[in-house]
Amino acid sequence: MNLDQRIAVERDRVAGDIQKLNEENKTDSDLLNDLKQEYNAAIFSLEAEKIDSVNERIKTVNDRIKIRKDKIEALENDNPLIQSIVVKEVEQWMNEAEILEEQAESLFKELQPKRKKLLDGLSELDNIKNRINSLSYSINYFNEQYMNDQTRNKLGLTKVRISPLDNPATKIMNSLLIENKDVFKRS
Repeated sequence: MNLDQRIAVERDRVAGDIQKLNEENKTDSDLLNDLKQEYNAAIFSLEAEKIDSVNERIKTVNDRIKIRKDKIEALENDNPLIQSIVVKEVEQWMNEAEILEEQAESLFKELQPKRKKLLDGLSELDNIKNRINSLSYSINYFNEQYMNDQTRNKLGLTKVRISPLDNPATKIMNSLLIENKDVFKRS
């Protein structure tokens, strides 16, 4: 059962308690109205003891109503069991997040030297690629300008140009480059 479901179960469980408290408050509100009428009658009779007695009962009923309203408020908005369930779950998530952050940091420390080595290697491959491209341009130029068919055949060349796109260093570099699609795969 997920967190939302557990909260819903607890809310359903206390709904009966809230309804009972509301019913008791309604009963006490009706009683309070009767007591107010009784208090007014006591004032007209000028009986001090009766006024004090009714006044004390009104205070008791008001206190009960207030306590129930506070309980209703607590059950609806600050239900201690819901708070406990949520706090426990959030603490677990926070602990898991902390562990994962530590794992990420550890993995970063492990990968950082490899990243530097990869970047250095890619830089070296880029230099190799550029040199191969430069040599390809020179070969193409001299192939077209100065070589005859016999010389070309001897070297295994044709009149067609050597393309820098066929550079093996470029293909090797491209295979080492990381794209978002390689890292952020959808599950």
